[in-house]
Formats: sequence, C-alpha cells, structure tokens
Amino acid sequence: MTGTLILIAVGFTMAGVGLVLLWPRISERRRARRLHDRLAAANGLQVDESEWLWQLAQRATADRPASVFVRPSLLETGPGAPSAAMAQAVHAKLFAN
Repeated sequence: MTGTLILIAVGFTMAGVGLVLLWPRISERRRARRLHDRLAAANGLQVDESEWLWQLAQRATADRPASVFVRPSLLETGPGAPSAAMAQAVHAKLFAN
C-alpha cells in the first residue's frame, strides 16, 4: 500500500514538473494562434483560408507564425492549399495594392 502511494506521489510530481516546463511553450502557441485569428479576421479571411494559412505558418515560420501576413513569398511556395484559387484569394486579401 505504501509503495502504491509513493508511486502515485511521484507520478503527480513528475506531471507537475512536466507542466511547469511545458507551460511557456503552450502559452506562447496559444498567444500566436489568437494573434493569427485576429489578423485573419481583420483581413477578411474565411475560416478555411485562415486554417490553411495557420498550417502554412506552422510549417514555414513556426517561431513567428504571424509573418505569413507580411511575407508574400511564403504564399508563393506554400504547399497544401486546397486549390490554387484559394491561394490566390488569400494572397489578394493580404497583399492587395
């Protein structure tokens, strides 16, 4: 019985330490996603366009995902768009002259 309690205590301690170590990364990702969502809405992107752009941002610039809103070259090389028309529509919404 005592051995079981020790194992449970060690498990909770390790889970707590893991959470403390991972929390900054989780928190930063959530902030980045909220910023992305605000920028997507401000630029009039549809939900599917915003999701594609988020996925592209994660692949191309995971450390600064918002940069897809200011770097048109990322859209030119961005794979995974459901269609070329979508990629062109997103490009036009973000970088219209």
